Amino acid sequence: MNTFKKGDIIKGINKRYLHTNKDMKKAIVTDILSGNMMKIKILDHENKNTIGHFFTVDNTDQFFELISNKEIHITFDDTTTIAILKENGKVVKRSEAKLHPDDTFDFETGVNVVMDRLFNRENKSTDTSAPVADKHLHLKINGKDLGVLGSPVNKTDVFGEQLHVGDTVQYLEKDTTSGDLISVGNAVVISNEELVLFNGDKENIQRRNLPFMLSESYTKRKLGHRYPYTDICVGYLA
Repeated sequence: MNTFKKGDIIKGINKRYLHTNKDMKKAIVTDILSGNMMKIKILDHENKNTIGHFFTVDNTDQFFELISNKEIHITFDDTTTIAILKENGKVVKRSEAKLHPDDTFDFETGVNVVMDRLFNRENKSTDTSAPVADKHLHLKINGKDLGVLGSPVNKTDVFGEQLHVGDTVQYLEKDTTSGDLISVGNAVVISNEELVLFNGDKENIQRRNLPFMLSESYTKRKLGHRYPYTDICVGYLA
């Protein structure tokens, strides 16, 4: 049974997770997933580099604690994303982000902008005005090309889903108590042979050859996106 609901503000009280542990002082539940899982976005953390990143974690008060009766409601249409902060049922703050006429609507980008504005954080944008010769987006690391974003690779996940360069996967293991599959790590697909782990116990995952499933498609990645805790980013070739 799910403990937390969408919009809840929580903190980490566990030592299980690499990033969403006791060092995570504040996060918002952005989505409720199947298998007693939830997606959260870190709002405050001892490691400032983790702020703003999304993670898929267990939806249980064994690992997390509700820290406020405040709720954040996010609504959107094709051009506007709105975030409303409520306390005890009363609206105390509101932020809004409007789509630029030259851009394509992306829900995650809109959420990032309104959350930054709601908590008065600077929103750093990427200059996309410079002309480029190669119109294909690539994965790059320290100037090195890792491949064209969205190129199919010779890999499928545990459910037979085709994987592509830039997809994000989560590694799974069976909980010994409940028998449910739980997430124990995340990685980005960069080639037929290589997945780059950015969350989880790398030695344990590799030693046990744990299965993985597609968690987020490359189609959600936009120019300037950087995969958490790596130097891998999305961009054009120079």
